[in-house]
Amino acid sequence: MANHVQVASIHVDETTNFPIFDFSRLHVTNHYWLEHPRVRRLMGDVEGVTNRPMLCSRDWEIYYPQLDKLYGDAQHTIHAVTEAIVAWCEAIIGLVTDESNWKWKNELFRNVDRRNERIRLKIKIYQAESPSVVWSEEDLGFVLFIPEANVMDLSGLVRHFKDQLLSAFDSDELYHIPKAQYINGPSELLLRPPYYLTIQASPTYITVQSSHSPSLKFLAEYLREHESKEEAPVIDIKLHQNLFTPKESAIYDNLTLNADPLPGGPVNRISPLMLVRLVENELGYEMDNRNQNSRYFCRREPLEEPPEEPPKAV
Repeated sequence: MANHVQVASIHVDETTNFPIFDFSRLHVTNHYWLEHPRVRRLMGDVEGVTNRPMLCSRDWEIYYPQLDKLYGDAQHTIHAVTEAIVAWCEAIIGLVTDESNWKWKNELFRNVDRRNERIRLKIKIYQAESPSVVWSEEDLGFVLFIPEANVMDLSGLVRHFKDQLLSAFDSDELYHIPKAQYINGPSELLLRPPYYLTIQASPTYITVQSSHSPSLKFLAEYLREHESKEEAPVIDIKLHQNLFTPKESAIYDNLTLNADPLPGGPVNRISPLMLVRLVENELGYEMDNRNQNSRYFCRREPLEEPPEEPPKAV
């Protein structure tokens, strides 16, 4: 019988243990799930930031009327559980939109996409003092556990759920290849830490490659700023657009420095040492490795671009 119930809530008759309809809960349920704008908006926001549909089963309203004894009545029960769901939504949105959590976000999408490509949230009750969130292989998604014998403290739930979500995928599972259509485009990948940068140098030609476009733009702007203004440039400085990004996005993955020949003589010689100094001291990269002609750097913390200066008044 319960399988056919979607909107109406029911309770369990303790004498017969047979579920019967309780339409008194219907108005309260609809208020929070169909009319309450915050719940619907946040679930829509979860879908928006993850680019995946979200499903949250309402069967907890059917099977857990015993919570009414704890919270006093159906209205307070549904309000408390709904607020916990709201906190879960806010925690998910906060984690997914925080670029420093990119590795966790990729793991979330891998787990979701290799099962059903939907963000699932199931509500269950358990014997504990506070609510908790776990990833469940059995339920093909997240499970939000509601304490059966303790009234929830609704303050601080977002931070509490974030901490639990960050450890939800800490396991020894095999690493699965993600679906390409769900991975961010190159324009976003080239702005996300960790950032990698290499400098390959010869006496007359230097190539700087990086997974962080703003780092290359900074190096090019610095070098151009300090070129001699009195003579023709002796070094050709070029930024090269990433081939997989739109031209209007100005996302670069290569910077080249090419020394021009001197009149009637040998070519100018250029050294990579100033670039190394800029990369390490100004951009905060650390050298991972080097050989005779190449140096390899990495920066694991995010870099923020300075805000654009307002145009000067004439």
